[in-house]
Amino acid sequence: MQQSRTTATVIRDEDFLRVGIAGHADVVSSARLELMLESPIDIAEHVYVELENVIQRVKIRVRACVECVDECEDGLYRLACSLLTRLSPRDVQGLAIVKVQGSAVRMSVSEFLKSQLS
Repeated sequence: MQQSRTTATVIRDEDFLRVGIAGHADVVSSARLELMLESPIDIAEHVYVELENVIQRVKIRVRACVECVDECEDGLYRLACSLLTRLSPRDVQGLAIVKVQGSAVRMSVSEFLKSQLS
């Protein structure tokens, strides 16, 4: 599983102040996101997700639909979202940072896409 160092802010349509719910992206692919948030969101809700990786200097805003919500042991909620707007391979590469033996290493686009297909 690819673990990301990308922060995520989920903004609901009803959120008129556009403050959003802070969290982080756990898995990033071109058509799917897995997010860790402190509060749950309803299934089938359409949201905006602002993804930011300060290290890679990437900031992207995408529209997504929540497919699954699971509560984790640490009190966080794992949201599986399908993207309504796809991420380009360059965006995925900028957002996806994996942990290899305790250190963060950037994957190439081809390696990342191969890992997503298998």
